[in-house]
Amino acid sequence: MRPLIFTIVLAAFASTVMAQAANPDLRNELLAMRKVDQEERVKCAAGDIEFQKACLEKLAETVDGPNTKRIEEIFARFGFPDTRMVGKDGLDAFMLLLQHSPSDRLREQAEKPITRAFKRKELPPQE
Repeated sequence: MRPLIFTIVLAAFASTVMAQAANPDLRNELLAMRKVDQEERVKCAAGDIEFQKACLEKLAETVDGPNTKRIEEIFARFGFPDTRMVGKDGLDAFMLLLQHSPSDRLREQAEKPITRAFKRKELPPQE
């Protein structure tokens, strides 16, 4: 009986998370991008300051650059990925990727939608 209850609860949780996102594929893509971003940054934390500097410079090229290109494409195609579109965790992932992007133009484009999301309480003040 317990495995059945666990399965029902897990299915309900999964459907709730997915119901929050009108575009679950985009949500999953943003979460995967954030995962790589964070794993690579953790790797850069090891070693001395010279290693960290070199690692972060490489990371800007190998992770931040491609991520920026992709979030620019996402923004151009879908607009700002708010919680209705990608769920709270998807929006959090987008915001982290935006923060790590070297593109001021993209941040400027996202400023008004970010302000609206903040006013709807989708984003905390630190975002």
